[in-house]
Amino acid sequence: MTQYAIGMHFGIESVCVLVVDIRTGRIAGRAHETSSHRPQDWLNLLSISCRSALKESQESAEQVVGIGVAFNGSHMLPCLIDGTPLDRPMAFEQAPLWIVAGDWMVWQLCSGVFPNSQTTELVRSTCQAGFGVTRSKRGDPFSSPRFADTSGMKVTGRLAAPGTRAGGLSSSAAKRLGLPEGIAVSAAVIDTHACVPGVGVAAPSTMVLVMGATGLQLMNSRINATPPGIAGVVEEGILPGYVGYETRRSNLGDALAWVAKSLGQSQEQLSNDAASQPPGSGGVMTQTWLSDCHTSLIDKQLSEAFVGLSVSTTPAQIYRAAIEASAYNVRSIRDNFQAAGVPVRRFVATGELPAKSPLLMQIYADVLGEKIALSGSDQPAALGAAILGCLAAGPEVTGYPAISTAIAAIAHRREDLLYRPDLPAKKAYTKLYPINRALAEQSVK
Repeated sequence: MTQYAIGMHFGIESVCVLVVDIRTGRIAGRAHETSSHRPQDWLNLLSISCRSALKESQESAEQVVGIGVAFNGSHMLPCLIDGTPLDRPMAFEQAPLWIVAGDWMVWQLCSGVFPNSQTTELVRSTCQAGFGVTRSKRGDPFSSPRFADTSGMKVTGRLAAPGTRAGGLSSSAAKRLGLPEGIAVSAAVIDTHACVPGVGVAAPSTMVLVMGATGLQLMNSRINATPPGIAGVVEEGILPGYVGYETRRSNLGDALAWVAKSLGQSQEQLSNDAASQPPGSGGVMTQTWLSDCHTSLIDKQLSEAFVGLSVSTTPAQIYRAAIEASAYNVRSIRDNFQAAGVPVRRFVATGELPAKSPLLMQIYADVLGEKIALSGSDQPAALGAAILGCLAAGPEVTGYPAISTAIAAIAHRREDLLYRPDLPAKKAYTKLYPINRALAEQSVK
């Protein structure tokens, strides 16, 4: 009998549910619903989406072995100890419990839907705790002392890694979703971090480039270090058994869109024109600081500046310079990892931009001097969540002896496209990169 896992992705504006064949990665059913920011609505939307995806799959709910939940990492909920969410405007002191939304959703699935949730069954994800707002698996300090309430009730619950079992699907949640009671539910994961298994990455030292309105770089490693400029390093923060790393920049697609808008041209036209420009953009250079610097200098006071402009500078050169700056930034991140003894050997890209901008991807490959593979899924976060649900079911249910075996079977990369560095461009950027780094360092003196 074919086995399936369900991946649930709660984005900023939508809910996506996938029913995934855990042997082949085939998407048997999917559903999307426009989301709201009201926690009370999330369970209703999930019920509709889950039932719709199962109906499309034409498979029995009895074949589902695991559930994974990926959630936008910015939602933080005040709630009662019975799971009832409170209005955010309420004062902190009025809420006995604060919980990340992804953990709240897993709590509802495993313990029972509010107001019948039990704090004894509350599980906190190492991903959302370590990369988010509370604590890492190593017990690092809370980001705010207000969350470290001495009663232990402001922030409570045992920590568990994504891909490990948080519990079984409760009776009340099972009735809502149209699923059997007891199905394994994985600890939650931040949606961007779910993309790591979702693009087929299990091995350490493979950096996943999540490229959309913002840009993140995520990686598993067996080495625990602190390269300069990282946003977080968390034991088992992405997958069990690995040290998870995150670096980020506050804008990527948004920055390119701003440049295009300021130049009064479409990004499509600018990309076409910029593709004919040689590396170096006619001497124009910039940084990636339109909304402060997250990596690797970590200075929120920094702002963008274009240098090398002249009366002969074209819009295409300015646009290409912005792309090159982004690629230089990722190269500096890679170099910082290497210098700290954390190897980065491979790159895989996902998100909205890789499929839309061949120029962007080629420049990244040229600047990094490395091949860049692309995700084979248009829903890598939901697919990654499904993979984590499969892992939570355990090898005795799925037959997968290792995490890497399951990920390799379920998630695939595009076979029709692999970006390779162009040798002349690679050589040119090898000379230009130190100049860009010197400009960045000079800017903060």
